[in-house]
Amino acid sequence: MDFSNLVSAYVLGRHIDYEINNDLLRVAKEQALLTILFPITSNNLYKKYYISGTVLDERFNNLKNTITKIFDENCIKHLYVKGALISKLYPDSAIRTRGDIDVYVSLSDFNKAKKVLVDNGFALEPTEDCAHHICFKKDSIEVELHFNLFDPGDGKKLCEIFNNPFDYSQNVSNMEYKLQDTYHLVFAIAHFARHLRVGAGIRYMMDFYYMMNNTVIDKDLLHVLLKELNLEVLYNNILNALDVLFDYQFEDFKKKDIKFFIDYMLKYGIHGHNNNDLNYTSARKNKFNIFIARVFLTNRAYRVSCYPKIGKHLIFWPICFIRHTFYLVFNKLPKFFILVFKRNNRGKLYKDLGV
Repeated sequence: MDFSNLVSAYVLGRHIDYEINNDLLRVAKEQALLTILFPITSNNLYKKYYISGTVLDERFNNLKNTITKIFDENCIKHLYVKGALISKLYPDSAIRTRGDIDVYVSLSDFNKAKKVLVDNGFALEPTEDCAHHICFKKDSIEVELHFNLFDPGDGKKLCEIFNNPFDYSQNVSNMEYKLQDTYHLVFAIAHFARHLRVGAGIRYMMDFYYMMNNTVIDKDLLHVLLKELNLEVLYNNILNALDVLFDYQFEDFKKKDIKFFIDYMLKYGIHGHNNNDLNYTSARKNKFNIFIARVFLTNRAYRVSCYPKIGKHLIFWPICFIRHTFYLVFNKLPKFFILVFKRNNRGKLYKDLGV
């Protein structure tokens, strides 16, 4: 029995009566989908996973509401992406477990948002040299405060399109906004591509199914954006996978044997955590952009996140550059050069996957 059959059973509302062996249980854990076992089997052995997911879902919702309240009170415009939105599209949000809360604020509000979170008990966490977010922890839940939605190494066009997400957003209430459905789907596909280079789980197919089935997507705009981002092959793979897994056809697509794509997602776990063949170094698509952005601090949002007091002002760029050079040399040099210069020998696989 393939774990993809269990995923199909949940989405299609089917009940299974065969035993879930240890191998399937292991894959369910690696795919962050232990929560589906009880609904599709009604076996009390797996009820604990569903209850745990329900409790965790409530904790995430409460913390999200706390963040929204803080930002509303301080007039900070913000929006959530990924799990905070996608989980609400599932028939039961507890099924779609989350690892963190992703919230975006504009660069002009970044320092203010950082301060008010700290003032309200959010602990600033050490963050790997990152050009799109910083991390906090509150009540054992990680919160990523984004000043960019993507890293410069993910591609110039992607960063340009999502440079100001509020341009494609609608107001939810007070200071909270939400990406328009089509742009959030494109964001999710691009985010999936980013993770797929080191392995990504089959739960993404559930996400895409509910996003396409339960939101209003402008297909013409969708195709324009996917073409600009060179994600058409990946999108066609997704449509094929949705057809095989859930017998769902969102729109016409070019049929192909998609077994390799589904097997790849099952092999590596939700974010490639089960991947011993690759490491994070192959996740970056444009290493030249990484090198320029990291060393010369050309990305303003990244510069401000590193040096909040002086990073905004171009006149202080030489000081930022000198300080950052010392930081890289004494703290990050070996890892940074591995990231930039390590050769990637998986070109054909990436081409087939569409990333």
